[in-house]
Amino acid sequence: MRGLGFGAIALLALALLAFALSFALDPSFQAMREDRAYYEQQRQALELERQRWQLEQKQNRAPLDLGLEIAGYGLMTAIATGVGYLVLDAYRQRRTPLVRPDAHGQFPVTRPQLEGGQVLAITHEIALMRQQVEALRAVHQPGQLPASLHYSPALTYSPNRTSTPTPLLPGDSAGAEEGEAPTLAQLLDRGRVGRGNPLILGYEGGRELAGSWLDLYATITAGLPGTGKTTTQRFFAAQTALHGARFAIADPHAGAADDSLAATLEPLRAVYLAEPASEPRAILELVRYIADIGEARIKGRSSDRTPVILWLDELTGLLGRSDIGGDLAELLERIAQEYRKRFVYLSASGQIWTAARTTSELRDSFASVVCHRMKRSQARLLLPTEEAATVERLETGQAVLWRTSGATSIIRIPNTTAQDVQRVARLLSGDKTATPERLEGGASDAAPSPPRSQDVATEGPATIPLGRAKTASAEARRAAGLFLAGKDPAEVVKELRGITSREGSRYQRALTEVLELIRQGLP
Repeated sequence: MRGLGFGAIALLALALLAFALSFALDPSFQAMREDRAYYEQQRQALELERQRWQLEQKQNRAPLDLGLEIAGYGLMTAIATGVGYLVLDAYRQRRTPLVRPDAHGQFPVTRPQLEGGQVLAITHEIALMRQQVEALRAVHQPGQLPASLHYSPALTYSPNRTSTPTPLLPGDSAGAEEGEAPTLAQLLDRGRVGRGNPLILGYEGGRELAGSWLDLYATITAGLPGTGKTTTQRFFAAQTALHGARFAIADPHAGAADDSLAATLEPLRAVYLAEPASEPRAILELVRYIADIGEARIKGRSSDRTPVILWLDELTGLLGRSDIGGDLAELLERIAQEYRKRFVYLSASGQIWTAARTTSELRDSFASVVCHRMKRSQARLLLPTEEAATVERLETGQAVLWRTSGATSIIRIPNTTAQDVQRVARLLSGDKTATPERLEGGASDAAPSPPRSQDVATEGPATIPLGRAKTASAEARRAAGLFLAGKDPAEVVKELRGITSREGSRYQRALTEVLELIRQGLP
């Protein structure tokens, strides 16, 4: 029995061994083991590749991370420095407030400037300014006018006279023919323009069309090049200068040609309010200065009623500029709509008045039009439809006049040359040789010339006497006007530059510029 049991066990062991060998030698089992070994080998290779890639990425990013870290520290340092500077600057400003004028009216400056002796050079100039201001106050006492101011504007509107044209003067044989008009030189010879005469608007059918600037208010002078726009403006400028008006000239072509508006009106510099402007920014400042004059009159800050005319050439080109077009249009609308009742007028010329160049609001703000030859499609934007159809056939020197009353006329503008403007300038200066003492046939002397410009006062925000020897820029006039109106330099800087006294060195630079403008603008 024991032998049988041992044999069975041996047989079982052999069977198990055979079974194990069959599995070990089975091809499918061997292939599975090989696949498992291959998989493990690939997994280990991928793991090594991943570790190597991570190491390379870390090595490549090391400079970038270092740079970002340095930049972050630098930015934090800059922010901390800026905040520290602002805090320090605010503390310094609180410790060094502006010194206000004392009983003697000394100019406000910062305390370090006083202690450092930096204002000695301007103290003397300020004292002179103070003396000039006191002299002005002594002349302009309440209830009286300056002794030298003897001009009284007399702009009159006579509907009967404008509706019934006046025949030409006897002796104007050329003007007796239909459609002819005398020249400005002939009108000056006969004393038909200037003080005591109406404003000649032109000649309709050979007859004088008389009126006043109330027939024009804010006027557009339009037309193609060479059709007579500049001659028209010269003609009206010569008359209104003799009537005592003051001028502001804005001409982008000033200095570029002898026949530009600014060049031909140069002899009338005696009646200029400010230096003519040609650069876009200077033109905008000039228009803003004229608007300030009208605003002062409307608000009752000025009782002066001296006629002021802004002559603006090539307006349509200026309105197309993105840097000043919007502000310029807004100011011109105000002048045309609000200030004409206070004798602040506008005369603008241009070639292209299409909707793309000018807004309908601005065109509608102008009360009258002098339209020379131009395309009908453009004229429709300025004139009634029937009149617009006639402009294409106008001759040089002819124009369609559309007045504030709504009446339209086809007129001829008297030829006005640069020599005529020079003659008017001599009349303004009191030169008796500029016109004959007595005309043929017992005609009276020429109309008396208006007062010289130094005798007529006008104003910006405040009254500033204007002399012939010195014509400052419009910005200088505004700065001086604000100063004489009682604003301290800090307020003037804020008005002109938009900078407050808390802006440190930026304010100091602006203050220096404004002080220089005030010195230029004062007489």
